[in-house]
Amino acid sequence: MRLERIKEGEFKRLAQLKAFEGVLAQESSTVANKFHLIGVNFTQQVQYAVRAGRTDTLRAWRMDHLTTLIKSHGITRMEVRFSEKPDGS
Repeated sequence: MRLERIKEGEFKRLAQLKAFEGVLAQESSTVANKFHLIGVNFTQQVQYAVRAGRTDTLRAWRMDHLTTLIKSHGITRMEVRFSEKPDGS
């Protein structure tokens, strides 16, 4: 499965087109309590990760802001994945 980095506007457009078969919130490994947004299209084997506007780094949201964004586009399911703790537990 390939990963494409897209801007938030493109994510919104794809969400309106119902292009995502799954949506994932992945906890950032560098910023505590922030999550990256990934839309998945299993048919085309593509993951779309939302990047920051002017840089090619992944954008990170607080969970409450991320859920507000997701709900505003009619998405009713999202998988949440947490990163491992630094001590490995």
